[in-house]
Amino acid sequence: MNMSGNRPIDRFSNPVRAIMNLDWCWILWMITAYFASVEASLGNWMYLGVSGVAPMMMNDAPAGNDLSSNSICSSIPGLVPDQVKLCESHPWAIESVSEGARRGIRECQEQFRYERWNCSTRRDHFDIFGYIMKRGSKETAFIYAVTSAGVVHAITEACSSGNLTDCSCDSSRRGHSTPQGWKWGGCSDDIEYGVELAESFVDASEKERLEKKRKKKGYTSPRAVMNLHNNDAGREAVTSLMKMRCRCHGVSGSCELKTCWRALPPFADVGKYLKKKYESAIQVLMFPLPLENSKIVVEPEASLSYIYIYIYIYENAAKGNP
Repeated sequence: MNMSGNRPIDRFSNPVRAIMNLDWCWILWMITAYFASVEASLGNWMYLGVSGVAPMMMNDAPAGNDLSSNSICSSIPGLVPDQVKLCESHPWAIESVSEGARRGIRECQEQFRYERWNCSTRRDHFDIFGYIMKRGSKETAFIYAVTSAGVVHAITEACSSGNLTDCSCDSSRRGHSTPQGWKWGGCSDDIEYGVELAESFVDASEKERLEKKRKKKGYTSPRAVMNLHNNDAGREAVTSLMKMRCRCHGVSGSCELKTCWRALPPFADVGKYLKKKYESAIQVLMFPLPLENSKIVVEPEASLSYIYIYIYIYENAAKGNP
């Protein structure tokens, strides 16, 4: 993912920019202070991680039968309209989304298995994580990051395995030589496609929330902005942990020539990486402003050392509302 240029984390007050410019990490985790205008957390696409995809989509739907795909996608609980459209246009990719959510949930449970909150889920409710998603805690942030990472990982893996019709492995660099004396070869995992499709699907619900808040309240949704950033954190974690695999060529294994390709990391490595970031988080206080006065630009040259937890105080808190 392109990380160059100034990057907007929009709709917040300028005093925070001074704090953020001290040090920056692309993972942003938040704690929300709840007041009268608290935003409720509803069931979402993560439910696919425990429910799976309807068997009809995977086994019974005739190839090219748009009506079947449309009816199945619209019946999946927790999807917003843009996610339904993506499901209809990429019906076979939805299984990878489901697997990615499942992968993220399992890794969350693995990372928190010895802690008071152990990332437990509820299979009998669309809002599978329950109360924790309403708190806006750093645990919530971890959920968003790890499930987003899971979707990237699963889609990219499915591409390389030939299980998706719209993509395959990435052979764009094959045959190119490098100054180090090795050549790109084999077939790299197509992380760019995985990130693009995962971002389009996973971010759709939060972008809808942003738009609704803008129209209704005149300012953006702090929760949605942070959820989007945590989604991005998960995607960036997978991208940054991509491995270089090489094969030697030459007489008796002399390795006179190497061919190399990029491969996905084990997803457990992604989970451990995100958990370390979770454990070193600090808190930052932010106040949302009206749209015309509330844009923050993150400087691209800032270092990537810390995670920030955002505490959002809604406007009516200043008025003394509980």
